[in-house]
Amino acid sequence: MEAQIKRRLVQFTTWFCLAAFTGALGCSTARRMTEPQGLGQSGFPSVGSQPQAPKETMGPTEPYGPPAPVQLPDYGPQPIQNHAMVLVLGPGMARAFAYIGVLEALRGNQIPIAAIVGSEMGALMGALYSTSASVNQFEWKVLKLKEDFFVTRSLLGDSKIRSEPGGTFLQWIQQNLGPKAASDASIPIYFGVQSKRGFFEIIHEGSLARQVEQSLRGGGSVRSVAEQWTSLIDFARSLNLGPTVAINVLEDRDLSRVKGRLEKADLVIRPEMLGIGYLDFHKKTEAAFRGKNAIIQNIAEIKRQVGGGVRP
Repeated sequence: MEAQIKRRLVQFTTWFCLAAFTGALGCSTARRMTEPQGLGQSGFPSVGSQPQAPKETMGPTEPYGPPAPVQLPDYGPQPIQNHAMVLVLGPGMARAFAYIGVLEALRGNQIPIAAIVGSEMGALMGALYSTSASVNQFEWKVLKLKEDFFVTRSLLGDSKIRSEPGGTFLQWIQQNLGPKAASDASIPIYFGVQSKRGFFEIIHEGSLARQVEQSLRGGGSVRSVAEQWTSLIDFARSLNLGPTVAINVLEDRDLSRVKGRLEKADLVIRPEMLGIGYLDFHKKTEAAFRGKNAIIQNIAEIKRQVGGGVRP
């Protein structure tokens, strides 16, 4: 009996020790699986562990942020830069209000003007345009011009073009141009005038108001119109600043008298002025519209002229 008890006690002790050993072995394995590789329970490298190699960096380091984008070369033709043109504005009385639309359309289509060469109404329009802060201001000034500035009427109602500007007109010119000189104009402007000796010449110095007044004197004769166009275009070409573009607002009866003279310009534009005469100052808004429409219809040829550079 006593031997049997001893045998069972030995078996129990053996079983207990085996169970304890197996439990200790399982805990140790689980702890190793949850700890970071190479670190012990305290967070320091454990004995016999191999240190991890740092991850390999792909490409060069960027100490100042991401690299700048690669600048790709530009392909295709460069944008065409329009060269400047020389604009010739001749006489025309009420028909010359077409110059308002001409200048407005050129500005709207970004056609630069190197210089303006004008006489009589063309001189007045050019001076007002080159000294105005904007196209709207220029138009506002010009549309205030009155018919009696240019025309006298008899008791019978007959109209006659003034041979020279009257006192009220001169006051208006002084009011709008004041003491400005040619050097104050945003665009160089040259005036065709009748000299005291009877010759037609081009001036560019002194008071703008005075030059406009001189250009308006003695106009209106047929012989003067032909002489003016010849001198204006020849002088415009001599400036050598770009193609010469002339705006012709003459009536049909005067075209034959200037035949062969206008053709010296690189381009002649004639607005459709049917129904508007030299004395139709009440139609100045209509004349301005037709001048603008003439530029729009010829804009392709104008751009071809100014896109080809200056004359060598």
